[in-house]
Amino acid sequence: MSKIVSTLPGFRPGQAAQPVSGSSGSDVALAEQFFVTQRQVSDVTLMLAEELVGFGTRRWQAQISLMEGLRRCSDLQEAMELQMRFIAETSTAYADEAEQVLRSVRARAMAEGPARQAA
Repeated sequence: MSKIVSTLPGFRPGQAAQPVSGSSGSDVALAEQFFVTQRQVSDVTLMLAEELVGFGTRRWQAQISLMEGLRRCSDLQEAMELQMRFIAETSTAYADEAEQVLRSVRARAMAEGPARQAA
């Protein structure tokens, strides 16, 4: 990090950051690129958070349904069958969620790739 920071124009170790006046065009372009990159990271983070919160909610609902179903079971065999179905459905749900997240990230990257190259 210090190697990168020390190459910044006007950087003096130990000096507090000061507003830049009279910045060159390349300084402004660098700052704008940093802002665009930060915005893209934030957008992806928010997209993933929304997806994972939704997934977590669906998993909690499935867990509640399992508990309700177990209360209605009349014998051990019925309870075991319900739990085995739950485990199979849970495995499928996690695999499907992983695919969905990968598809979302890939689609986002593909959409931003051409936009980045055009800029």
